[in-house]
Amino acid sequence: MLDDEVSINSFTLRNEGGAQAQLDLNGFGFSYNSETLDDRVTLSGLNIRNGNNFTAVPFETGAIDVSNVSFDGIGAVDLHSSATLTLADVSGNSTVIDLAAAPEGAEQVGVQITDSTFVEAPVSVNVPQGVTRVSDSSFTGSTFGTALEVFGELGDGLTGTLLLSDSDISDNQTTGLYVTGVQSTRISGVTATGNSGSSALQIEAGFTREDPASVLITDSVFADNETWLAPLDIEGTANAVTVARTEFSGNVSSRDTALSLGAELSQAVDTNAPDPLLTPKTFRFEHNTVRDNVSRDDSSVTVHEWGHEAGAELAFTSNFFSANSSDARAADITVKRLGDGSQATPNSMSLTANTFAGAKGGPGEGQSVLLEDVDTARITLTNNTFDLADSPDSAFRIGNGFGENSVSLEHNTFVGSGVGLSLAEGQTTASIAATVFDTPTDPFAVDCECDPAVVSADTVTRTASAALGGATVATAEEIALTPLADNGGPTPTRLPGDGSVLHAAALAAPTGAAAADQRGVARPAGPGSDIGAVEAVTGSVHLTSDIVVTEGDDAVIPVTRVGAEGFAFELGADVAIVATDGTASAGVDYTGEGGTVTFPAAGVLAPAEQQSSLVIPTTARDGEQGNRSFTVNIASATNGALIGAPETITVTIKDATSTGGNGNGNGNGNGNGEGGQPPAPGAGPQDGLAQSGATPAPFMLSAGVLALLAGAAALTARSLRGRQRHGS
Repeated sequence: MLDDEVSINSFTLRNEGGAQAQLDLNGFGFSYNSETLDDRVTLSGLNIRNGNNFTAVPFETGAIDVSNVSFDGIGAVDLHSSATLTLADVSGNSTVIDLAAAPEGAEQVGVQITDSTFVEAPVSVNVPQGVTRVSDSSFTGSTFGTALEVFGELGDGLTGTLLLSDSDISDNQTTGLYVTGVQSTRISGVTATGNSGSSALQIEAGFTREDPASVLITDSVFADNETWLAPLDIEGTANAVTVARTEFSGNVSSRDTALSLGAELSQAVDTNAPDPLLTPKTFRFEHNTVRDNVSRDDSSVTVHEWGHEAGAELAFTSNFFSANSSDARAADITVKRLGDGSQATPNSMSLTANTFAGAKGGPGEGQSVLLEDVDTARITLTNNTFDLADSPDSAFRIGNGFGENSVSLEHNTFVGSGVGLSLAEGQTTASIAATVFDTPTDPFAVDCECDPAVVSADTVTRTASAALGGATVATAEEIALTPLADNGGPTPTRLPGDGSVLHAAALAAPTGAAAADQRGVARPAGPGSDIGAVEAVTGSVHLTSDIVVTEGDDAVIPVTRVGAEGFAFELGADVAIVATDGTASAGVDYTGEGGTVTFPAAGVLAPAEQQSSLVIPTTARDGEQGNRSFTVNIASATNGALIGAPETITVTIKDATSTGGNGNGNGNGNGNGEGGQPPAPGAGPQDGLAQSGATPAPFMLSAGVLALLAGAAALTARSLRGRQRHGS
C-alpha cells in the first residue's frame, strides 16, 4: 500500500509467484522518471489499482516491458519510452492508457501489444516513426473515449506503420479504432461487432496528395454495428486501398453501412515494402461478403467525392452483395464522382465476377449500383450476376455525366432489372456482348444524348429494347436460367439450364477478364462460350477405338464423358450417334442407323468421367460373306458438350462361316485362299483391333502363310485419326 505519491530514479517491479501481487495506489499516483541512459522499466505479475495515475518514463534510449499486469481503476496510465514499449498479457479496466515510443528506424517496432484485454479502457498509441504492432488483443466496452487510437507523424513526411491482427474491437459506444498520421496501415483478422459510435474503424490516411498513405484490410468481420458513418471509414489521401476477404453483415448506419471511402487516390509512390494486394492509385474491393445491411442515406459501399487524380481506378472483384437496402441510393455501391475530365489518362471502374442479389435501392436511384457523376471515365462490367426482384428501376445506373465516357458489358447476367443511362450532359458510348437480360421491363433504358449502343447479336433479352437493336429476343423458358445457387467459385451464380439458348452461343473468342467465367472456369468449356456470366460445364464426349465383332453378336459402342475438374457434369448431355455404311449395309449386316446416349447431370462434385454405351445388333448371314465394316460417329451433343477425339470409329463384322482367306489379311487359308488349320487356343483377333461380342471359331495359320498375310495387310492398312468437331 502506498500512502503518498512516490518518485524514484529506477525500478523493476516483478512478482514471480502464481497470482498477481496487488499494488493499491489508494487514490494517489506513482511516477517514475529516469535520468539514466539505457534504463529499462520492467513490470510483471502485478495488479495496479485505485490510483490517480501511474507513470513510467525512462530516459532517452530506455525501454519498457510490461507483462502479466492488470491496471484497474487508474485515472491515467502513461508509459512513454524513448525506444520500445512492449505489453504482453496486460489488461486494463476502467482505465485510460497512453503509450508512446520513439524507435530509431521506420522499420523498428515502437509499441507492441499482444494477448491483452482492455475493457472500458481507451488506449492511445503514439509512434511518430516505426511500427506499432497489435495482435491477439481486445478493445471493448469503451463509453467515453476511442477504444484504440494510433497516431503517427502528425506533420509532413509520414513514416509509421500499423500492423493490427487477430483482435477484437467490439461493443464500444465510441469509435472503436482511429488511425491518423500513419503511412501504412495493415489490418487482418479483426472482428468489429456491436459498436455504436461514429465508426467501428476510422482511418485518416495521408494529409496531402504528395504524402499519401496505403491501407490494406483482409480477413476481417464487421457485423451488427449501428453507427453514424460506416463501420469502416477511410478518409484522407491514399496511394492504394485494398479491402479483401472481409464480411460486412447486419450493419445499420445513418450513412454508409459497410465501407465509406472518402480517400483520394494519389499519384505519389508508396515507399513501404510492396504488397501484391496493393496496386498504386487503385481502390480494390475483392472477395468480400456484404449482406443484410441497412443504410438510411447512402449505400453499403460508398465512394465519396473521389476521382480527382488522373488514371486512378476502382476495382470490385468477386464480391457477394446480398439483401442490402438503402432508403435513398443504390443498396450495394454508390460512387459519388468518377473521373477527372482527363481523356489521356481517364479514371476507370471495373466490376468483375461479382454477384448482386436481392438489393432494395431508393426509388429511381438504381437498385444495386449507382454512379452519380461521371466525367470522362472508362467503366467495364464483366462476368457479373445481377439477381434482383422484377423492377423498372435499373440494377446498374449511371447518373449525371460530363465529357466522353465509355461503358462496356461483356458476359453478364441480369435478372429482374437491367441497365439505365441517365446523363444530363456529355456523351456515353456503350458496347454490349455475350450478355443476357432476363427482365420483364426495358433492360437498357437510355435517357441521354448518347451514341447508339454497339450491340452484338449474342446479346439476349427477354424484353425487346429500342436501345438494343440487333439483340436476340428469347422467352424466359428459352433462356432457362437455373436459380441462384452455389455452383462453385467464390459467389453464387445462375447457370444456363437444360436446353438453354445461351449454350455455346457467344460469337467472339473471350479475352482478358472474360477468358474465364465468373467462377474461374476457362472459356470455352464447350464448342463455344456460353452467353452470360457462367459457363455451364457439360464436359466433352468421345468414343474409344475401332472394334471387331462376330456377325450375329451385338456391337457395343463405348461412349465416355469427361468433366472439368471441380465443375463436372452440371447439366446432362444427349449424345447422338450415327452409323454409316461401309462394306457393311444397314438392314442387312447390322440393325438401325445409330441412336442416342444420355448422360445425366451429376452436380459440382461429380466424378471425372462418366461411361455409357450404345448397342448396335449385327446380323448372322447365311453363307460366306467375308469381313465387312461400317463407321460410327458422334453427330452432336446437347447443352454445349464438346465433341472430342476420337469422334469416329470403325466397326468390323467378322464372317462366322468363312473357312478361307478373303484377301484382306484376315483369312486363314494356306496361301491360295483355300483351307486352313485351327489356331492355337487363346489366339487373339488380327490387325490389333479390339473385339466385342462372341469369340470366332479357332483357326491356325501356317508359317508359310504369314508372309502373304503380312504383305496383304500392308497393302490394305488404313490410318485412322480422330478430328474434333463442335456439337450443337
